[in-house]
Amino acid sequence: MNEERYRIRMRQLPGSPPDVLDKLMESIEELFDCSLAGATNYLQGWGEQESAKAAEIKARALAQLADMQLERQKLIDERDKAIAEHKQAMYELRTQRLKEVVDSLVRLKEMGVEVKLEVVAQVLMQAASE
Repeated sequence: MNEERYRIRMRQLPGSPPDVLDKLMESIEELFDCSLAGATNYLQGWGEQESAKAAEIKARALAQLADMQLERQKLIDERDKAIAEHKQAMYELRTQRLKEVVDSLVRLKEMGVEVKLEVVAQVLMQAASE
């Protein structure tokens, strides 16, 4: 780049102190350096603030994800428990039905009704499958 293009051109007016332009240039350079440092600090602070906001959003999202995973696992456990309870109830119903069929067959036998073994097996198989 052409540095001359961006330089401030000043000329000393008659009657001005001899070193006023040098002091003015030094003051401008100091002001520029201070402004640059201030702007840099501001941008760094703003960047850190935005980074902290992003980290907070990420932490909230991860916490929500963890809560959802816990809720999901809770629902799975409840479902598994309900399935196990249902299977247990069905087993108890089948067992009760088989007991009632056997009791009925015993009563029939006591009443003197002759029941063939094939019929007993068929009735028991049908009761067990329902």
